[in-house]
Amino acid sequence: MVRNTGQTRGEASELEVALDLIDNGCRVSQTFGHSHPYDLIADIDGRLVKVQVKTANTRDGANQHYIKLSNPNKYDAQNVDIFAGYAISEDKVFSVPHKASSASCF
Repeated sequence: MVRNTGQTRGEASELEVALDLIDNGCRVSQTFGHSHPYDLIADIDGRLVKVQVKTANTRDGANQHYIKLSNPNKYDAQNVDIFAGYAISEDKVFSVPHKASSASCF
């Protein structure tokens, strides 16, 4: 079976973020398919938080990472509480709350 390397990289990022959430005491549920506005649901002390995961890129070799939203209108405050990035080059997870959300968990 031939796999899309971008899709495989994204799935690996989702797993890394899920592991980070679990390591921080969260329960994690995963969506099936690729058309949802969020990838994971983190249960943080009984509060459900919708997490959109992206593989992070580096800025011209600098120690900065960014995530790119190809369709930002898909990710409104009702659909996403937190954006999480996984920086492959440093094996690190980071998160940014949705601008209209007060959610935080990492």
